[in-house]
Amino acid sequence: MKISEDIYFIPCVYKDHFIGSVAVIDGAITIVDTGMPYSPEQEIFPFLKSIGRDPKEIKHIVLTHCHYDHVAGVGAIRKASREVEVIIHKDDYPYVEDPKLIDRDLSSRFPDLQISELQSRFEPILGCRLVEDGQTLNLSGREFRIIHVPGHSAGAICLVEPKLGVYVTGDSVQGNGHISPYIFHNVNSYIKSMEKLKRERINFLAVAHSFGPFNKGVLAGEECQRHVEESIRTVNELSSKVLKVLHKTKKPMSLTEIHRHLPNTQAVTIGTILEKLLSENAVSRSEGKTTLLWSAKL
Repeated sequence: MKISEDIYFIPCVYKDHFIGSVAVIDGAITIVDTGMPYSPEQEIFPFLKSIGRDPKEIKHIVLTHCHYDHVAGVGAIRKASREVEVIIHKDDYPYVEDPKLIDRDLSSRFPDLQISELQSRFEPILGCRLVEDGQTLNLSGREFRIIHVPGHSAGAICLVEPKLGVYVTGDSVQGNGHISPYIFHNVNSYIKSMEKLKRERINFLAVAHSFGPFNKGVLAGEECQRHVEESIRTVNELSSKVLKVLHKTKKPMSLTEIHRHLPNTQAVTIGTILEKLLSENAVSRSEGKTTLLWSAKL
């Protein structure tokens, strides 16, 4: 899908939905998010060839964050274009340098969380160029701005083409999610990031999955702000539901037990919401025999 004259959205197949990659094409080629290990050969390279370009022309890869379904295709692109530069926010680099770090981090924070190990299924990505909030990058003939939007991950970014108002967001703006929002890092940071984006002039929002309420890869016009606002509303509503469960049961509960009361949600998101409520002094946390227990404060 063409977003502008030289910016394209490439949906890469993943399970029952898609992972959104973006190609910026001028004299050189920039790919934003590389999908799964098979995504370059299956979708990204065929798209480039369909418009008369060669994968060897890829000079930059920008990773919106560190998760496997966005970074696992880096190796295939590096094999196709040996001069490619990989760009990622400094706070997410440790997680691609050591893919097992995400699982270790989640296990230490939420001992009863069932870790799928999916996050570690990619080869370490070394030698990246590290960026920070506010930096400007010259990519494929266009100036882009980095906006740090932590929440989904510690180093999640939006890559912004300010003249066109194109915001490539990865998983950092989830609306009401795919089933529900999936937040690994910090809910308070996520809300602050969304408040930051509410002040931006967004004409196009390229998102990585079929997030509700729009369930498509590229949003335009008023859809963009509505999606940002829905992102805030959804996590606030889910926070209220978590607190309601704890008040209703009137006993300490594990993350797993709380999650059972909230079908169609992500357990890790419930965990990060519990951390949010703890920071607000709305819940307390104690050590159980085998895991952490959470209680509502009166």
